Amino acid sequence: MKQFSTLFLVSLLSGATTLGAYKLLFDNNGYFSKNNNKIVTLATDSNNKNVGFSAENVDFTEAAEKNNSYCGSR
Repeated sequence: MKQFSTLFLVSLLSGATTLGAYKLLFDNNGYFSKNNNKIVTLATDSNNKNVGFSAENVDFTEAAEKNNSYCGSR
């Protein structure tokens, strides 16, 4: 009786695994289905910022004046 219950449990588990894999992979909206009505999301370009890292955009005199005020007179 123990062997029969073990065999029944294994067959039940393998059947559930097979059915789950079939539903996941081959059913209407599965990975390998021929249904092309899938949801596609696209990223928008709303986060674009123009950031200048060139030397023309840096004011070194303002930075020196700020640094001089923190250090005090020497």
